Amino acid sequence: MLVDGPQCRRTIGNMRITHFPREASSRSPRFPSVCFRGLVTCCLALGVSGAAVAAPAISLNKASYAPGETVTVSFSGGPGNAKDWIGIYTDGITPSGNPVSLAWYYTNGTKTGSGNLTQGSVNFANTGLGAGTYKVFFLANDGYAQLTAPIPLVIASLKPPVWRVESFKPRHAVTGTAYSVKISAWATPASPRTFSKVDGPTWLNVSTDGMLTGTPAETDAGSQVAHLRVAGAAGAPTSDVTVRLDVRKSGQEDIGSLHVMSYNVWKEWSQVNNGFQKGIESIVKSGADIVGLQESSQSLAQSMANELGWYRSTATGSSQVISRYPIQESFSAGLGVGAKIRLTTDPQREVNVVNCHLDYLYYGPYAAQVSGATPQTVLTEELRSQRDSQMATVLQNLGTTLATADTTPVIMTGDFNCPSHLDWTTAAAAAHSGVGPVAWPVTTRIITAGLKDSFRVMHPDPVAVPGTTWSSIHKGSEPQDRIDFVYFKGQALKPVSSETYSTPVEVTVGPWGGDVTPVAGNTWPSDHLAVLTTFTVAPVDGDSNGLSDAWEKRFFGTTGVDPLGDPNHDGLNNFASMVLAVDPNGPPSAALDTATASSNGVVSFKVSDLGRGRGVALQRSDKLDSWETLWSHDADPLLRDAKLRNIVQEQSGQWSMGYQDDAAATGSRFYRLHYLGQ
Repeated sequence: MLVDGPQCRRTIGNMRITHFPREASSRSPRFPSVCFRGLVTCCLALGVSGAAVAAPAISLNKASYAPGETVTVSFSGGPGNAKDWIGIYTDGITPSGNPVSLAWYYTNGTKTGSGNLTQGSVNFANTGLGAGTYKVFFLANDGYAQLTAPIPLVIASLKPPVWRVESFKPRHAVTGTAYSVKISAWATPASPRTFSKVDGPTWLNVSTDGMLTGTPAETDAGSQVAHLRVAGAAGAPTSDVTVRLDVRKSGQEDIGSLHVMSYNVWKEWSQVNNGFQKGIESIVKSGADIVGLQESSQSLAQSMANELGWYRSTATGSSQVISRYPIQESFSAGLGVGAKIRLTTDPQREVNVVNCHLDYLYYGPYAAQVSGATPQTVLTEELRSQRDSQMATVLQNLGTTLATADTTPVIMTGDFNCPSHLDWTTAAAAAHSGVGPVAWPVTTRIITAGLKDSFRVMHPDPVAVPGTTWSSIHKGSEPQDRIDFVYFKGQALKPVSSETYSTPVEVTVGPWGGDVTPVAGNTWPSDHLAVLTTFTVAPVDGDSNGLSDAWEKRFFGTTGVDPLGDPNHDGLNNFASMVLAVDPNGPPSAALDTATASSNGVVSFKVSDLGRGRGVALQRSDKLDSWETLWSHDADPLLRDAKLRNIVQEQSGQWSMGYQDDAAATGSRFYRLHYLGQ
C-alpha cells in the first residue's frame, strides 16, 4: 500500500497530511508526514505487441530545471501495473513510506491508478522544490520495489552561488602526501557553478567542480592561507572565501582541537522544504568535524558524506556517524553504532565515537506534568521504557573500549529521549513542574561508567544555563529539556566549549503531536537543537616524557628527548620551550616583552597549543612579591578574550599576540608567563 500516495487522509492548503506508525519517532509511534501536490499532465505511448521486452528505465527531458519549472519524467520497460508510479525524493532517502515522497504520480499521470502502461511520460508542475539535487524513482504497483536505479533531478538556483561562510578550515595536509578535499558544499548550489583559486600556496590546486588537491613539500609546512572564488553564469557576481590550511610535516601531525556534534535530523530532514541543503548548510556553518546523527538512514548519511566529501560508518539503521577524518573501523554496541576515527597518522591519534538513539516511549517529563507528580512517580513512568536497559547494554558492550579510553579516547553522542540527573536538581525544580531532584537512570548510568557530560562540564549550573534541546519548534505546554548529549572519556580530551546549536528557527508551534506544517519554511531542519562541543586533543606522547612526540621530532628529529634539557642555554628547559612556543635550539629570545606606557599598555607574548592544560598564564606584579593572573590559556584555549590583541598564527599551533593591560599605560609593571612546573 502506497501510504504517501493515495492513502493521504486530509488536505491542508496545497499539502496533504497522513499519519502512520514509525518505530523511532521522537515521542510517539504515530506522527505526521507531508505529501506535496502538483499539477500534472500525462503523455502516453503504448508498447508494440510482439516487440522485445526492454528493461525498465526512466529519464528527464532536461539536465536541470529552474525552480517552479515543469519536470517531465519519461518511463519505459515497465511491468504495466495500473499502480506503477513515479516518486521524487530528497537525495539520500530510499523509498519506504517513511519519510514520504516530495511529489508522486501513477504512470497514468493521476493520483488514481488505471491502465496498463509500460511506457510514457509524466509532467510534474508546481512541485515547490527548492534549489538542490533530488532523486526520481520508478516504483512498482503501489509499493516501494524499485524497477530501475533512481536518477538525479537538479533544481538550479536562479541566484549566483555564494560561499556559506566567510572562512573555513579543511582537514590538515601532510608534507609529501597527496592531498584531496572536497569543498563544493561550502558554497550554495547553482547551475552553472565554477570554482577557482584567487591566490594561495603554489602546491594547492582547485578544480572547477570544487576539489582541493596537491602535494605539499617540506618547505610548505606551517599555516597557509588561500582565497577561493565561486562563480555562476557569465556576468553574475562572484563570491570569495578565505581558506586556512594547516600543513604538518610527516611524523609531526597533531590537530589541536576537535568539534563534535550530536544532531537529530528529524525524519531524514524531510519535514522542511529543501531540507537536505538546509541541513548541509547547518553542518558547514557549525564547523563540526564529526557528527552523530539520529533519525537518519544509511542512504541519507551516505549522501551527506558524499556532499561534504566526508566518511561514513558502515552502520545500518537510523543512527549514523559521519566524519571529516577517515573512519578506520565501524562497530556496534547494542543499539549504539560506533566508528574508530583516525585524526592523525604519524604520530597516530584515534578516537572512538559511539552514537545512540534510545526508546521514545513513556517520555518521563510528561509524567512530571501530572498533578501530584513526585520524583518517584516520574521514575516509575521512565522505567516503563527500554531506555535504561538499552544504555546498560551499550555500556556493557563498550567495556574494553571505555577501559582503554586513556589510550584511545571515547565520545558518545545521542538523542536519549530523557533528561539528565545533572539538570533535574532541587534548585532547578521550578523549571520541571516543581519536581526534583530526579535521578534519571540513563544519565546516572553513563556518569557511573566514567564518561563526562561535556555540556555540564562547561556549564555546571542548570538554572543559569539549562541547555534545552527539546524542542526547537514545539513550545507552549511542551516540557523543555536537554535530551541530546555529547559525553566523553579519556585524558587526551578536554572540552573547551559546548553549546546548543541551530541555524535560524523562524516559526514555532504548540506542543508535540499537533500540526507541524507551519514550520516547513524554517531554515533549521530539525525539531531538536543540536549540541556542539569543541575539545582540545592532547598531543601524542608515546614515550611518556611530557613532551609531544610531534614537537620532539620537529626540533630534535627523534623522541625520548630530556624534558629538562636546555640545548640553547636560554634558561628555558625543553618543556618550557614547548609550552611557550620557543625554539629550544635557536638563539635565546624573550618569550615575553615588557609592557610600558609607550606601548599603549599592550603586553606582547607567544603561546603554543601544546601549552593547553599546562597552566600557562600571563601574570602581572608591581613589586615582584605577588603575581596576579591576567589571562590563562587553560581558561581561554580558543583565544577569545576581549583584551587579546594582534593574534597571529606564526606556525601550526603557535601564536603571537598581545594583551591590553590598561594599568600598564599609567605606570611600570612586571609581567611573566607562568606554567605548571615553574
